[in-house]
Amino acid sequence: MALIDSIKMGYPIGSLLMYKVEGSDGNKETYKLIDGLQRTQSLRNYASHPNQSFSKSDLPGDLMSIVASQLNFLSDVDCLSKRSMNLLRDVIVKWIWDGQGFQEADGWSINSLTNTIILKVLGLEEDTYEFYKAGKELLAKKTLYREPILELLDAIKMESDITGAEVPILIYTGASSELPTVFSLLNSQGTSLTRYEIYAAKWLDHRQPIDNPNIIDAIWKKYAELEKHGFDLDVSTEAPNEQSRRNRNYTLFEYLFGLGQHLSHDYPRLFKSVEVDKPSSVGFNLMSACLEGGVVDKDMRKLPERIRGLQLQTLEKYLLESTDFVNSLLMPILSMQRKGQTKTPYIHGEMQIISMIASAFRVRYNQNNLSELAGWQESRDTLATNLPMYFLYDILRESWRGSGDSNLHDIISNQLYLTSPPTQSGWMYELDAWFDYNVNKRKHTKRYIKDDYSEHLLLRYIYAQKLKIAETYLVEYIVPASQLLAPPSFYSKNKGPINTIGNFALVAEEDHTDMGDQTFVEYLNRRQGTGAIRGPGRYYDELKQYQNLLICSADILPSELTQESFERFLRQRFKLLKSEFIRVWRDHIPTDPQT
Repeated sequence: MALIDSIKMGYPIGSLLMYKVEGSDGNKETYKLIDGLQRTQSLRNYASHPNQSFSKSDLPGDLMSIVASQLNFLSDVDCLSKRSMNLLRDVIVKWIWDGQGFQEADGWSINSLTNTIILKVLGLEEDTYEFYKAGKELLAKKTLYREPILELLDAIKMESDITGAEVPILIYTGASSELPTVFSLLNSQGTSLTRYEIYAAKWLDHRQPIDNPNIIDAIWKKYAELEKHGFDLDVSTEAPNEQSRRNRNYTLFEYLFGLGQHLSHDYPRLFKSVEVDKPSSVGFNLMSACLEGGVVDKDMRKLPERIRGLQLQTLEKYLLESTDFVNSLLMPILSMQRKGQTKTPYIHGEMQIISMIASAFRVRYNQNNLSELAGWQESRDTLATNLPMYFLYDILRESWRGSGDSNLHDIISNQLYLTSPPTQSGWMYELDAWFDYNVNKRKHTKRYIKDDYSEHLLLRYIYAQKLKIAETYLVEYIVPASQLLAPPSFYSKNKGPINTIGNFALVAEEDHTDMGDQTFVEYLNRRQGTGAIRGPGRYYDELKQYQNLLICSADILPSELTQESFERFLRQRFKLLKSEFIRVWRDHIPTDPQT
């Protein structure tokens, strides 16, 4: 939407670069779009649905009341009820969204909107006398209907219509061999494209066959999407069928684009997916990090010459092997899924994962000739121990905030993942610092914990063994939120750390027990009181099971819910969680040096 906003405000958006195809005759000139594909797509998408950014909140409340009050005169429906008002808003917003333009021929008129309101809100059938009469009466109400609606439509048109905007076009008629230079110079000034789009032109001469059908398919999905939006592509003429597409030589940009799409599809827990026609940075950054040890432009520019001397299929095989290695280390944590979760939570960034894969690649393979390095197995074993710890450690410390380019270069050049992660005492210090920050400094702002917060990641590490074979888990409150929020609790009137790691447990779906508004001790006591549990032996067996399942000792539960007692409970529970973390990951945590 930044492009559209710039057009609306009259800001410059840069020129489209067209190349006049040699041999065009005077009757029909042919031009190729060289620079401006993304802007052209954005303009086309916006033109087909110019009002998609309009929302219910943009509808004036007084207008809704005016329209609803006038509708009340035409039907037995109570149009001022909350339900009818919500329906009215939905109907108007949908009508606006469905608009294909701002002319009456496009359906953009007060008559069209009025008919839609009568049909959808009042439920009157079209082509009936009642329908016709209702429309006539509404449109006759000048100040109480017609003028406010027309003002709304005019305001939306003024805000959204960009058909009068002019987009400058530069036409290049020189030699086609100079296009990469022209493209690069054009984008070194003014508004630049992403560097990946610049590489698309600069790497035109670097072409190789591709063996991986998944990468080829990803490339052609992009082209199919562009054609669906009306673009005429040379590549479809050059490779019109499946066989020709398999045998075609592809540019390095096309290959890295397809590689990124392939990685995002096959490793969805590591990399976020992008739309099929958008350049994913994953393939570019991973290749550059593995071969050049960095991802800044000076590293990326070396890729064509570097790859020219390597066997691409072998290089790809080793890249995917290194990705598999890292994926297998992190999957016990990242594959844990909360019941009902529909979207993959990403607490990590792309550069953090790429730094790990590149480290795994570079300790095994010589980036100059792809031969295996001496002693690589020992280095890989060290990474297998260290990477899960660094993954959590860096996220808790928020080490990857920002772009991560310099962080990645530092890790790879100094082989930092081969150095020992924190010792047991180091972890205790870091966890305490993290807990203090999350409970004290953020307790008045954090009302709930999202799946992509660091609390969830740490809990996954702590419960890794307990949830090892579970397909899904549930998040359990130790002290139920309903107790914390019920008067006279301190938290019924004050914000606080109700949702915090000290009060959470992860439980496999099959181990879940609905305890309602009770703690596990209160639940057991009630069952014992009703005779559902007979004998002290059975009671203590079940108590022990719950304490182990929830990683919580019964004697630390607060007897009354004051702020002091609850926050004391959170700290005592976190001590138990820290101990469990050390126990579960003891083989990955170095021992403290002897003093």
